[in-house]
Amino acid sequence: MDATDNPVDTKVILRGRKDLKIWDPQTGDPRPAEFTNGDANGQPVTTVHLTMPPVTALFYVGADK
Repeated sequence: MDATDNPVDTKVILRGRKDLKIWDPQTGDPRPAEFTNGDANGQPVTTVHLTMPPVTALFYVGADK
């Protein structure tokens, strides 16, 4: 995703059941991520609610459950 002057508010689906945290590379601060684990087409997935102000970078860091 390219940097944009528009905020981002979307859901992202990841394969597997994840336990996620958000890491802010500007501050180095971790914080809880808003996510749910479930199934899609018989496969485990994690759905993340991604919200970001314009021109921001975040890392979602986690491990498989």
